[in-house]
Amino acid sequence: MRISRENRTCRGEIKLPASKSISNRLLILHFVYGNSLSVSNLSTADDTVLLSSLLDLIRQYQSRGDTGLLRLDARNAGTVMRFLIPLLSVTKGHFLLTGTERMKQRPIGALVEAMRETGAEIDYLEQKGYPPLFIRGRAITGSRIRIDASASSQFVTALLLLAPILEDGLTVELTGTRASWPYVKMTIGILSYLGIQVVAQDDAIRVFQKKKIKFNIEVESDWSAASFWYCMLSMADEGEVFFHGLRKSGLQGDQQLVNFFRELGVITVEDDHGLRIEKGGEIPDDFHADFTAYPDLALPVILACGAAGINATFTGLDRLRIKESDRVAALSEGLIKSGILLQEEFPGTWRLSGHMIHPCDLFLDDFGDHRVAMTFACLAMKGFTVHLDHPEVVNKSYPGFWKDLEAIGFSCDPSC
Repeated sequence: MRISRENRTCRGEIKLPASKSISNRLLILHFVYGNSLSVSNLSTADDTVLLSSLLDLIRQYQSRGDTGLLRLDARNAGTVMRFLIPLLSVTKGHFLLTGTERMKQRPIGALVEAMRETGAEIDYLEQKGYPPLFIRGRAITGSRIRIDASASSQFVTALLLLAPILEDGLTVELTGTRASWPYVKMTIGILSYLGIQVVAQDDAIRVFQKKKIKFNIEVESDWSAASFWYCMLSMADEGEVFFHGLRKSGLQGDQQLVNFFRELGVITVEDDHGLRIEKGGEIPDDFHADFTAYPDLALPVILACGAAGINATFTGLDRLRIKESDRVAALSEGLIKSGILLQEEFPGTWRLSGHMIHPCDLFLDDFGDHRVAMTFACLAMKGFTVHLDHPEVVNKSYPGFWKDLEAIGFSCDPSC
């Protein structure tokens, strides 16, 4: 696909997709509680559609009373893989849980070992600590699970989503540092909103059993999807973008992008109908951001800093290496082609240097990663003509991204 733009004014109205993170959590809870939990405005992202289809397969397997082997392919969806491991462990049957070659490189050992301590029967079929897995579903006995919270926030969330259906609930004991912790807070917020009692302490989270739920809930718009529009507006000469229905609910930690981009010349104004962002404000000479808690915001924020030509440093990028791609390497490669160097100055601390070259055709590798593709597309706002080989990857989280770009004045030619 070739993405370009004739001017550097960014103005329009956008209806962002529903939150994939919230949708996937509610799908697991809907599986557990059935139709007594009604969910509307589910995300149409590939990951959510995939999780929904796999849960349907499990329901059909259960309704048949089947005890044979059910093969479930999580593809390259980390959330799907991680959320299904505890659920399958307590679902009667025999399951083969696998994924793409990239998924087989993404570690899940901490979650598997935690489940094994409760009596779950899980075997590695290839490399220890990685998918694919063979799971024999059965009742588990433990009411306490110890997990390394530095491994992945999704490991903790997967356990919390399982907890309400266990006979004695579940206490999740936490060790290590807290990776992407706002996503765990999101899970706690959803459980609490649904009337499930949760007690969160520094070193443990206690979730009490709740046998029944009668609730209707609507999924809110996705803040991480807004990050690319913040990035584009920060690079524009002028403009404003209005997001219908986007709210500062506090449920999504990626609201932090409001604070990051305030320093990068983007002002956020909320009203009764949604949220508006405007070009304005001074951009500092020095900027620092820690993405330990906000990994999905890293790429658009770093690109915006590179485009602004400011002295910027970043920490908390380590976990970006084990996403759908090595996002640090992917971003670095694309930035170099635009004239910007992203280097690890000290262990764990990254710095930008250089200035963007004169706009030209940029042929960039998106590495089959949705967030890499959408981040690089933002460079069209700086006058570059961006060429990407796998535009379809945006379907993983933001299926309408290219249409929204065209609606706001970009040219997105899929024939190129």
